[in-house]
Amino acid sequence: MKKLGFPLLASLLIIVVLFSGTYKSWIRISYEINKLEIIEKFCVNKEETTFKCEGKCHLKTTLDKVDEESKSSNKTENIPQVQLLLFKVNFEKLKINALTKGVNLFSKYDNLYSFLTQIKFFHPPPKS
Repeated sequence: MKKLGFPLLASLLIIVVLFSGTYKSWIRISYEINKLEIIEKFCVNKEETTFKCEGKCHLKTTLDKVDEESKSSNKTENIPQVQLLLFKVNFEKLKINALTKGVNLFSKYDNLYSFLTQIKFFHPPPKS
């Protein structure tokens, strides 16, 4: 069950993210597929042949509703956000050398830096 849980959760999360970003596109696709049903059920001007609405009035109202919902959800942007970095560590394979015997944790600091002057390569420019 654990092996199935993560891929299932990841695929569900991907579907939710993709669907929420393309919600208006899905509305337009469903409008094009169900255009005749929308004209019969929801069109306000189906008796008027001069307007040739073809259900676009219903499409406009549904898209306006989606815009209003997205504007109302944008009001929650003032909520502070916290970013977390999560990673998985396998402690059985991790070797910690500081905890082994014979290692001095408080060793004396040695200055290993030394400036090497290489005088034999330094030549002043020749006089002309």
